[in-house]
Amino acid sequence: MCWDMIYVNAKQMEPFFRLNAVTGASATDSLLCGYTNSNIFTTLRTSFTKRHGVIMFSTIVSILIKICTPLAAEAVYVGTNGTCTSTGDGSNCYPYLALRPWAAWTIEIVLIIIFLMVVPVTILISKRQSGIYSEATSIAGIAVLCQDHTLMDMTDQIQAQDDVLSNYRYKLGRFVANHQYGIHLFSSESDDTRQLDRQNRKESVLLTLRPYSLGLFWLSLVGLLVLIQYYYNISTVTGFERFMDSQGFGVRLMMTTIGVLIKLYWTQLDGGM
Repeated sequence: MCWDMIYVNAKQMEPFFRLNAVTGASATDSLLCGYTNSNIFTTLRTSFTKRHGVIMFSTIVSILIKICTPLAAEAVYVGTNGTCTSTGDGSNCYPYLALRPWAAWTIEIVLIIIFLMVVPVTILISKRQSGIYSEATSIAGIAVLCQDHTLMDMTDQIQAQDDVLSNYRYKLGRFVANHQYGIHLFSSESDDTRQLDRQNRKESVLLTLRPYSLGLFWLSLVGLLVLIQYYYNISTVTGFERFMDSQGFGVRLMMTTIGVLIKLYWTQLDGGM
């Protein structure tokens, strides 16, 4: 949870760090930056292609943390010795707490990798200047930064055509004889390569809001509930029953992984609404 807050804040502030650069930033790196609305895998791909190191390393850390969750459920387990059956009185059943060495070593290796990535991210963030002095993610904060009349006239004439913004560069700083401060037009951009993050958002976040995606998610939840009810109410000895009743590897990993996947989808659904 703590890292999720740091990760979200890093994605929200990345456009302002780019705008505060000496040479400004392109529209795709600032005004049209879609990190806050993209899923974790789209963010990883976009940050890698754009060479946004802080976002890329932060995304990898988030993925590794999610991998640790199901592994942690399997690292420590409760085993039993003796006669432990439903028909016994329990006098000869002895529970014990055990550790799976390979799972523990895997988690340790992942945690070391996370540490080695968090350190450079912390150093990079500490050396960056956002150029803002209040909560810029609020409506009022954005409005204060948007005072350049040239930029505002451009946005009024856009009418949902993002390629107009892609022709220029933008800067966060003082303008109009240093009397105003905010986002303003920096210089024209001669490159014809305009890859807009809106397309990424259509392929990622909006996908979770489409009817077939919501329908598949609902069917998956219903199927999981049916599976749980089947295991609880049906006493027939099957391979699935033996697997669920066992104390071996796999049961906790499976259920924890399902929980992580549900959380990932619900996070994207909540962020896209």
